[in-house]
Amino acid sequence: MDLPKPLLDAIADGNLILFLGAGASVGSITEDGQGAPAGPKLAKMLSEKFLGYSDDSSSLASIAEYAQSETDLLTVQTYIKEIFEPLNPAPFHKMIPSFKWAGVLFTGTLSKPKNY
Repeated sequence: MDLPKPLLDAIADGNLILFLGAGASVGSITEDGQGAPAGPKLAKMLSEKFLGYSDDSSSLASIAEYAQSETDLLTVQTYIKEIFEPLNPAPFHKMIPSFKWAGVLFTGTLSKPKNY
C-alpha cells in the first residue's frame, strides 16, 4: 500500500493519533491457528454461553446487554477476556509501537453506556 507523502511525514514526525476500533484484533491468532472472532461470531458465542441459545439475528451490543442482564458486567467481560487473551499479534500489530504517536485512541464498547 502506498501512502501519501504528507501522511508519511506526519507519521515520522509523531503528529498522528492512532485510532483503533473493535476490529483492531483482526489478524491475530491463537497457537492452534484460531483467529479473533468478529462481531457476529462473538455475539453468537455470548448468546450460547449466557442465554442458552444461538442467536444469529441480534447485534453484538444487544446480545452483550442481554448477557449482562443474565449475569453481570464483570462476568461477561471475564468471558470475553478468556476468548481474546490467547491471541498472538500479527506481524503488523508488532509494528505499532515502533512509530511515534501523538496519542492512541481506542473506541468500541459492547454496549452503549446507560444514562440513569
